[in-house]
Amino acid sequence: MAGRNDRFVRIVIWVIVTMMVITFAATILPAFSG
Repeated sequence: MAGRNDRFVRIVIWVIVTMMVITFAATILPAFSG
């Protein structure tokens, strides 16, 4: 049970971090290319 919960938390953190990185890149890259 604890292992399953740890795996779920790790997936949620990975998704949140990935979304933050994508949003950050989408905000910063146009400033460099523009």
